[in-house]
Amino acid sequence: MKLSEIMVSDVAEYVREEEGEPLLPHILEAARRYVLDYTGLSAEEADGHADLSIAALAVCADLYDRRTTAITGTIIAENPVVAQILGAHAVNLL
Repeated sequence: MKLSEIMVSDVAEYVREEEGEPLLPHILEAARRYVLDYTGLSAEEADGHADLSIAALAVCADLYDRRTTAITGTIIAENPVVAQILGAHAVNLL
C-alpha cells in the first residue's frame, strides 16, 4: 500500500476503532505529514516505498493511543520501529 492510498478505514482498523471516530482523519493527515517531513521525501517519492505506509499507520496508532494520556515526569521516546523505517528513507539528514 502506498502512503497516499491509506484511507481512514485503514487507520480505524489498525487502531481498532470505529471508522466514524471524528479524530481519525486528522490523525491520518498528521501522520502523513510527519512521514514526509521526517524523511524529506515528496509525496510521490514516498509512494515508492511501501514500508512508509506501515510507519504512517504506527504513527497514527501512537497519536491515537496518546490522545488523552497525561504524562508527567516521564520522557516519551520516539517509536523505534517508526524511526528505523523513516530513517532508512530520509534524504534530509544533516
